[in-house]
Amino acid sequence: MRVCIRSGKKGFQLILPTSLFLNRFAAAIVVKMMKSKYPSLKINTKDLNKLVTAIKRYKRKHKRLEIVDIRSNNGDKVLIRL
Repeated sequence: MRVCIRSGKKGFQLILPTSLFLNRFAAAIVVKMMKSKYPSLKINTKDLNKLVTAIKRYKRKHKRLEIVDIRSNNGDKVLIRL
């Protein structure tokens, strides 16, 4: 995952490994947090693991997929790619 932020002449790029966010351990933590905050939500770790697998498959097929692309009138830019 790449996060690019540019404001005027200054900017930086942050490169994060996608596996840091898309793994079974992170899915288990997210499910536990969601169940504690929204007890009526019917989701389990298996469902979220299917979603993680689908996102990884989509990432391999469509490289450099843009998730967020925000540009302002004064030249500021935020870009997040998978």
